[in-house]
Amino acid sequence: MAIKKNSKEIINRIEKLNFEFKIWFKFNNQNILGDGWSKLLQTIKENKGKSLLKASEICNYSYKYAWSILKRIEVRTGIPAVSIGRGGHGGGGWVKLNQWGEILLNLFIEFKKFSEIQLQNYFIELKKVNN
Repeated sequence: MAIKKNSKEIINRIEKLNFEFKIWFKFNNQNILGDGWSKLLQTIKENKGKSLLKASEICNYSYKYAWSILKRIEVRTGIPAVSIGRGGHGGGGWVKLNQWGEILLNLFIEFKKFSEIQLQNYFIELKKVNN
């Protein structure tokens, strides 16, 4: 898509363009993973079996909302993304990603990286063509 060379103002504007995008993974047409939900899974992974409360605080989610995210993933895909261990009378439970959670998170991260690289390359080429 070349722009006429005499359109200097438009070419200058193209140089200032940048992009942002959001990716959602869907399962049977229902959202199961986006930037925020993947952040929760990543935080759970990094916490290595610590509490969901801690992960939810790091993500600035309420504990209830964090559980609802995990439950939605499970209900929508039919497989939980985490393994849990319940605490005793005083609490002390733990949560960690299981194999399904690891697969979802890794696919999301890799797909997002790939998409960003492809879009950056496209933008670079677009700017070259119009200079």
